[in-house]
This record gives sequence, structure tokens and C-alpha cells, in this order.
Amino acid sequence: MEILSFLFFALAGVVGSFIPIALVLIYIAAKKSGLPSPVSKGTAEFLTVFILWNTYLVGYATFLWPLFMAECLKPTFSFASIASQYFVFVTFGPSPFIIFSGVAKALSIRSGGWNIGHTLVVSGLSVAITLRTLALYYVPNDEEIMRDFYCLAIMYTTYYVYQATTSIGNPEVNGQRKWDFVLNANSLWGLAHGYLNFRIIHDGECRDPKATKLFGYHPHSIIPYCCGLTFLHKDWQKIYPFPVFMVDALIHQIPLMKDGIQWLNCREVSKQSVRKALKDRMSALLVPGGQAEILYSRSTSTEVHVLRHRKGFIRLAMENNADVVPMFCFGEWELLDNIELPIIQSATKKLLGFPMPFYPFGRLFLPIPRRPPHGVTVIIGETIKTPKLEGGSVKEKDLNHIHGLYFDAVQRMFDKYKIEAGYPHKRLVWIDEDSSGKHEKNS
Repeated sequence: MEILSFLFFALAGVVGSFIPIALVLIYIAAKKSGLPSPVSKGTAEFLTVFILWNTYLVGYATFLWPLFMAECLKPTFSFASIASQYFVFVTFGPSPFIIFSGVAKALSIRSGGWNIGHTLVVSGLSVAITLRTLALYYVPNDEEIMRDFYCLAIMYTTYYVYQATTSIGNPEVNGQRKWDFVLNANSLWGLAHGYLNFRIIHDGECRDPKATKLFGYHPHSIIPYCCGLTFLHKDWQKIYPFPVFMVDALIHQIPLMKDGIQWLNCREVSKQSVRKALKDRMSALLVPGGQAEILYSRSTSTEVHVLRHRKGFIRLAMENNADVVPMFCFGEWELLDNIELPIIQSATKKLLGFPMPFYPFGRLFLPIPRRPPHGVTVIIGETIKTPKLEGGSVKEKDLNHIHGLYFDAVQRMFDKYKIEAGYPHKRLVWIDEDSSGKHEKNS
């Protein structure tokens, strides 16, 4: 047990010690100064992608260090004790908070929006579980157990203070934590682009690039990180300003990950957030297929599945006088796969808004994205103009027309560029939902 605990600490400790981040920064600093770098470009690219795809692991691994320091104060040192306390902390603190927040967010989005009542319920349930856990460690007559009690109490308090202070003002809706320094860290984003051999192709004419637009990215696949990397690419920035990137509400609760996405002006994908961004005359970028497409994504399949029945994002664009722009990414599906338990994952998708269990894996069955043999190619389609509103409401005829034009453009881009992108044998398969809620495939 002690050996296994040591191996766990050694592996997670390296991740949580920010050594990968330090090596990337050393490479960037050496490159900017013109000095030889002790870190190779390939290593820096690999570590950058690892960090970006596994920010949540870095955040969770940092929780080990306070436990390690507290263990050093004990008469007898034990890695098993560290592993045990780490399990207790994560299981009865961050995990229930994130799960409760995810469920509450999913329900609130369906019922009209987040309010103070949801916050009180989530916080109350999470803190109750935490206090019950701490009570088990409160043994005044045992000095060693009391050290664990004080350590866990400090960590839990710090965690809840962190969640509270980083949630002030509802940044997942209004984007108040945007940080231009991170958005313009092109040396960092360039390493991720290099690892993936990332390129952007503009298909057709770009009409009024600074006008408010709603960009739709396809496919979602397992995790659409390439969607975020698209607007951080130099070829995007030559034409378009930074958009507001809409991501799943659950991500805004995960330590460290929430900081990264909010610094990049990412907001939760809800009607409230999209509507606010468009009303503020900022372009928005989202993935219309959403997590439902996770259930269909297979890196080895000859089919690429895209949900087509959703019209809500088109309606939001039309309601706010924004044009729509279709996008398609070749290679996104090759980066990662997910374990397959379709019955359970379908049920949790309906309940939580996210399919569980969720373990994205790539190289060596680890959460490290593969390098697509043909690279990643993102096609940005031609702007589709939306009609001006008459009478203050969207006409179903106009909505259906724009929706048809949009997905016709996605099909056309796929057919036009699949050979150039290196996928001549791939077939685009539409997933339509009928009135019974069942999905039907149409190619």
C-alpha cells in the first residue's frame, strides 16, 4: 500500500508541482531572448497540449502539497496517509460541490436561469457534507488525528473561499474576469498549434468581419479544444476580433480550469449568456451539437456525426441581429475517445447535461490528445446574413430558411475540403431528433 501511495504521489506530484508549466515557460523565454533552450520545441509543444487538455488534473494535483507538508510535521511519515487524506478531501469537498453545481446549472438553464436560491442550495449541501467529514476527524485527545483535522479544515476553507471569490459578479455570464494578457499569449498558443499542425482556411467572402456574428463550430467530438484554439490562431486574428467562447457550465466550477477559461472570456453556454454577448455587440462562438455528440464520436469510424435539428442558436442570432457563420474542423475526432457505456451515459446526459462516466483518452490510453496524421484543419465558412426582425419576433419561415442555409453550408464545406484535409473516405452523417426524442441518422 505504501509503495502504491508513493507512486501515486510521485506521478500526481510532478503534475501538481507545475514542472510542466515551468519547462514550457523556459522554452518561451529562451526563444524570445534568442538563447538556446534546454527544452526542445517538441517537448514544449507536447507539454503545452498536456497542460491545456488536463488543466483540471493540474488543479487537483496541487491539493497534494499541503497534505505533504502537514505529513512532514508528524513523528512518522506515510505516503499512504497522504493518499488517504487526499481521497477524503477531494471526495467530500470539491467533488460534491462540482456535481451539485453541475446538476443545478443544468436544471436552472432549462427553467429560466440561475438565482440566489440555487447558490444557497448548492453551497448548503456541499458544506454540510464537508462539516460531517471534518466531524469524524475531530478527536481532541489524539494529537496526530487533530493535525489531519486542522489541515483538512484549512484546505476546505481555502477551497470554498476560492470558489466564492472567483464567482463574484457571475463571470460565467458577463465575462468580467477576461484577461487580455492571456488572450494575447501567442507564444503559448503557438506551441499547441504546432503540436496539432493546426491551420485555418477561410472559405468564401468574409463580410464585415467586425460586425456581430454567431459562429457555429462542428463537430463537438469528445472535447472541442480545437474550437478554442481556433480564435487564438494568428490567421483568425488577422480578420476577426476575439469572440466570446461559450462552454459548458460545469467547467466554470472546476478549480484552475475555471480560471483559464474565464481569463479567455469564455462564458457558460446558455441563452442568457449568448443573448448578453450579442446584445453587447460582441461576436459569440459556440458548438451547436453540444455534448450529445460525444455519444457518437469515434476516432476510428468512417463517419463524422453532427446534430442538425437544433435551431435555438440560429434564433438567438436572428433575435439579436447577428449574422451566422458555419465552421467545420477536420481532425477534431481523432484527438480523443471516451469509454463507452452508452446506456448510463445517455441517462446522465439527460440528468446532468453531461454524459458520465467520462474519461477522455488519447495516446497510450492517457488523457493526452493524439497528433492527427493530417493535422487539424478548420474551415471558416462564408457569413450568412440574417433578415432584420419585423414585429419584434422571429418568423418560423425565416428561421427554417437560415437553418437550412447554415447546414447546407456545413455539408458543402465538408465535401469541398475533406480530400485536401486528408479525409477522403470520411462521410458526414446528420443526427436528427424526431418528436419522440429518438435520434435518426441521415447522410
